Amino acid sequence: MRSRTPAGLLTLACVLLAVGCGPRGEPERKFALRDSGIPVHCSTGKDVEFGTIEGGREWFGFVQDPFSRCSFELIVPPASRLSFRLSLAAISHARGASAKVAIHSRVGETNHVLLVREVSPDEAVFEGSVELSAGASTISLWVAASEKKKGSSAFVAWSDLEIWSDSPDEDDGLPWIVGAEKALAPFLETHGNSGAPREQRRRLLIIGFDGASWQLMERLLDEGKMPYLNALRARGRWGVLRSTVVPESAMGWSAIRTGVNPGKSGMYTFYSGVQPRRSFWHFLGDRDLTSIVVAVPTASALHPINGVLIHGWAGADTPRWALPEDIIPPLERAGYDPTLADLKNTRYFLERMQTRTDVSSLLLENMDWDLGFVVFEYTDSVGHRFGLYTREWDEVYRAVDGHLATLLEVVDDQTTVMVISDHGWRYFERSIHLNQWLRSNDFDGWKANLPVSASTVSISRKDVGTAQPPKEPRDSRARALRRIRRGLLELRDPKTGQKVIERVRSPTDVFHGPYSDRAPGRLLVEADEDYRMLTDRSRGKGKGRRRVFGEPGDTHAFEGIYVLAGPGIEAVEGPQASIYDIAPTVLNFFGIPPPVDADGATLMDFGVTDAGAQPPEPLYFSEDASGTAEGGGEVSRELEENLRTLGYIE
Repeated sequence: MRSRTPAGLLTLACVLLAVGCGPRGEPERKFALRDSGIPVHCSTGKDVEFGTIEGGREWFGFVQDPFSRCSFELIVPPASRLSFRLSLAAISHARGASAKVAIHSRVGETNHVLLVREVSPDEAVFEGSVELSAGASTISLWVAASEKKKGSSAFVAWSDLEIWSDSPDEDDGLPWIVGAEKALAPFLETHGNSGAPREQRRRLLIIGFDGASWQLMERLLDEGKMPYLNALRARGRWGVLRSTVVPESAMGWSAIRTGVNPGKSGMYTFYSGVQPRRSFWHFLGDRDLTSIVVAVPTASALHPINGVLIHGWAGADTPRWALPEDIIPPLERAGYDPTLADLKNTRYFLERMQTRTDVSSLLLENMDWDLGFVVFEYTDSVGHRFGLYTREWDEVYRAVDGHLATLLEVVDDQTTVMVISDHGWRYFERSIHLNQWLRSNDFDGWKANLPVSASTVSISRKDVGTAQPPKEPRDSRARALRRIRRGLLELRDPKTGQKVIERVRSPTDVFHGPYSDRAPGRLLVEADEDYRMLTDRSRGKGKGRRRVFGEPGDTHAFEGIYVLAGPGIEAVEGPQASIYDIAPTVLNFFGIPPPVDADGATLMDFGVTDAGAQPPEPLYFSEDASGTAEGGGEVSRELEENLRTLGYIE
C-alpha cells in the first residue's frame, strides 16, 4: 500500500454528525468507513467487503484472517482518531484461541504503532480508539495467532470502524477524497479553456501500454475482447517496436521520450536518477506547444514543462510529483496515486486505471493542448503479479482497451493517435542462471547485476552496488574479464548441445554518448533470445535454481508494439521499428527536425517540417552534458520495494 495518497479510491460519502465536543471544544464529526467506498486491501491478496457480522448484535464490518495485514488509505485531518469494535470469540475457529492485534499508521516515511493488544475469547467484544497523525496515511490492521496458541486459527472481526475529527470544516466537509471531476474543477477553471471554442491545431495523442506485444494480445484481438485497439490498428500503420538492448521499463520509456540510448540520456535503470537529457515535450515547449503528460515512467516533475506533467512511478518521498504544482492538491482529492501499483489485486489495478483515465480525460477535454501522452503500466504489472493468460491478465487487458476507448472519445477525428509499448513479454522454455555459472567456474569475485531483462544481463564485481558503474578503471582485471568472456561464448545448453551466448561486450561498446561512463557493469552478456537470463534474485523456484540451465518462465521480451492512425496515414502493416524512432516521429509530426545525435528516425514524414529548420537545442538541461546525472544511484525505499516486487529490478 502507498503512503502518499489514497490509491484509486471511490467517491466518499462523509457523514457529518455533531455528537459532542472534541478537545478544543468544537463539535466532532464522524466518518464511517463502511459508507466511504474506500477499498481495504489485505496481504492475503483478497479485497475486503464490508458486510453484516453476526454476534451478540449485528455489526457491520469484515473478518480478517490470521497472520495478515489489512490496510486502507485516506487523508487524515488534524485532531482525528480511529474508533473500532473488535470481536474474537464470536468467530474463532478454535476453542480457546487468542489473537494478537495491532494498528499502525504510516504517514510519509514514519510508521506509528497505535495499538498492540492480545485479545482472548473471554473478551466477547473489545472497543477502543486510537489517535491518528494528520496527513496522507496508510492505516494497517494486523492480526496474528497468539504465541501461546501457535496451532490455533484465531480469526478476528473488525466492525464500526469510524474516523472522528474536531478539525475545522474545510470545503463542504472533511478533506476526504472526491471524484476527479469535482476535485479538478477549481484547477480547470484557472488553467482550462473556459469553455471557449477549441482552436484548430495539429494534435497527437500517445497512449502507452507497458509490456504489451501483438503475440500476447493475438487471442484477445481475435476473440473481439480488445475491439478498440483492433479498430485503431485496422485504420492505421502498425507493427513491432523493437525495444532497447535491455528491454526494461526505465531504459525503454527513456528511449521513447528522448530518442537516444542511455549513453546519451544517462538512464540505464531506475537507479539512474533524474536524467539530464530533455524529452520531446521540452522541445515542443520551446515552440510554445502545450503537452499533457500523465504517468510516463521516470518522467520527472523536477524539470519544467509547458502544460501538465504527472510523475510516473514517483516515490513516496517525492514531494513535487506534478506540474504545475497547484494541480497536486486536486489530484490528491481525486484519489490519484502517482506511485507504482504492486499489490496482487486486480481490483486495485482497475480502480487506479479508472482514476488515471478520469483525470486524463478531464485534462484533455478541458485544456488546450498539442501533445497528450498517457501510460498504463498495468498491462505489465499484471504479468509480473499473476502471469500470462490468467483470468486476471485477461481482465486487465480488456479493461485497458476500454480506457483506450474513453481517451479516444475526448479527441476528434482530426487527432492523430499513437499506441506504443516499451517492450513486450513472452514465455521462455529455458533459462540461464548466470551467477551459478560464475560460481561453478571459480569466478567468485563477480556477480550478475543490473541491468537485467529477458536475454540480457550485466556482470559486475561483487563489491559494486546495485546498478552502479565500476569502482575501478574498466580496463583493470582484463585477464579475468577475458576468461569470463571466452567461457560464456563457449557455453552450451546440455539439452541441445548448442551455444547460447550471442555476444559479450563492454557496456561502453554498446552505449555511446557523454554518459557512457555511467553504464553499470564491466560486461554486458546477450544470450540467444530464446533464453531468459536469471540472477540470484530473479523470480522462480525449484531445483533449477541450483543449475546453470533450466527454470522456464515468462518475462520481458524485445518485441513491443506501435500503431499510428490519423489523417493521411495509410492503413497498412509497417516494418519493424526501433524504440528510438518514437521521439523523431513525434518531433516530425510537429515540424521539428530530430536532434543531430538521435539514434532513430521518424516512422513517416508528415510533410510539415521546414527543410531549412534547425534541429532542437539545447539537448540537455545543463550546458555541460558530461556532468553526473542528477540523483544517480538513489531510489526511494518504497519505490525500490515495489519495483522488486514486480520484477523490474533484482
